[in-house]
Amino acid sequence: MALILTVGGTVWATSLQRAPAPSPVPRAVELVAPTTVETEPLSSTSVKFSWQAASPAQWYVVRVASDRAMKTDVHKATVAKTSAIVTTLPVSNPGAERFVRIDAHRGKKVAHSPLSKFNLPPGVVEDLSVKGVNHVGVKLTWGKVDNARQFDVMRALDKKFTNGVVGVRTRTDAPVFITNKLKSDTKYYFRVRPVNDDQTGSFSKTISQETREPATVFEAATYNVCSESCGGYRGRGQIAARQLNDAGVDVFGLQEAGGQRVGRVTSAIFSGGAQGFVRATGGQNARYVFYRPALFDQLGGGNFGLGHGRYATWASLRAKETGARFSFVSVHLENGHGNDAKRAAESRVLTSRMRAISGGLPVVYAGDFNSHPKRARDSPTAILRSINVTDSLLRSKSAPVNARINSGHTFSTTVLASGAHVDHIFVTADFEVRSWEQLVRISAGRYTKPMASDHNAISAVLALAANLPSLGDPTPSTPLDEP
Repeated sequence: MALILTVGGTVWATSLQRAPAPSPVPRAVELVAPTTVETEPLSSTSVKFSWQAASPAQWYVVRVASDRAMKTDVHKATVAKTSAIVTTLPVSNPGAERFVRIDAHRGKKVAHSPLSKFNLPPGVVEDLSVKGVNHVGVKLTWGKVDNARQFDVMRALDKKFTNGVVGVRTRTDAPVFITNKLKSDTKYYFRVRPVNDDQTGSFSKTISQETREPATVFEAATYNVCSESCGGYRGRGQIAARQLNDAGVDVFGLQEAGGQRVGRVTSAIFSGGAQGFVRATGGQNARYVFYRPALFDQLGGGNFGLGHGRYATWASLRAKETGARFSFVSVHLENGHGNDAKRAAESRVLTSRMRAISGGLPVVYAGDFNSHPKRARDSPTAILRSINVTDSLLRSKSAPVNARINSGHTFSTTVLASGAHVDHIFVTADFEVRSWEQLVRISAGRYTKPMASDHNAISAVLALAANLPSLGDPTPSTPLDEP
């Protein structure tokens, strides 16, 4: 473009350029919020956070809180890079969610990341122990675990957790687990780990526990050994003692076992052996009770008269394994077919005294009652039945063995088999009778000589409900799909 000017008659010409347009005013830089916030829990109180850079941020503030409103337990960390480790977070009981937000700063401007949640790792399960056990369950306890919301409880039949593995997750943070779904008389292995949502702790040490028997099971016997009225007692007594040991008897009563002098011989013969018998305290008047101290503790014992010169010896026993308590009484009633009235009177004294002694606990009445249902009158059986005490023979769950053989004889080798038993084991209703047997030594259909006595021993396997503790209500839990 040319510009022409005339000055004093002279014409001037010049070239004129267009002036450049003015520059725009710089716009403010937009601050981008941090994204992709990642959490890496390091311990029960520390977490590493990382995120993508929020350009052009100058610094970041990491905000951690226990609530979505970011107002509770707020912890802040100011950093210039895109990661930070916060090490002073408080633990929670029970375990709870935490929330984190990353604030990008540039001057006075702030941009917030989306709110993210995370969980702190739980602590360590310590002091795992068994606080109770019965025939179907156990009660496990352990110390309080920080940040634990629930617990995984594992059980197995072997220490390596490869056999019969079952896992459940509790529904609370209580450091206790009770189950009633186990098999009796079985050894189990247990371990526990804490859980806080997606954070799972390590397993505790492994402990083991064997569940209890649901019942005290033992074999009881009675034997009239005719120590003084029959000759050759020492040799015969040794045969009788072997019979009881070989049969696996656990407690037995003897009748006609001798007074003070012969009683010492009886104690020597029947004590010890394969079963380790000891004589119960309180025995005298030719009536004694022997038991296995490996199975039972004796709580009391004594002797009392029944009238007509007859006596009974009793022992109160407690099963070591299950705590079940019962009394065992060895008795010998009046002899003679025509003496039922005397036996009736003696039976009334017997039952009255034993009910007082036992305090309502189970009782085994074992001995030579000199009576049986095949006689015209059998008052002992009737009197015992009136208080719900019955002959173990009639309650045996399995077929009785040698029931047709008479329990008394005259040292003849002829086996009498009319089913007449003057020797009995009567039991209260508390007992389950699993089997009944008459112990005899017979060969070629005749008694084997030398014979142990003019009576045969009677034995019965008895089961008494275990005195086991209640563990409380089972712990609410859900099965684990992959133990």
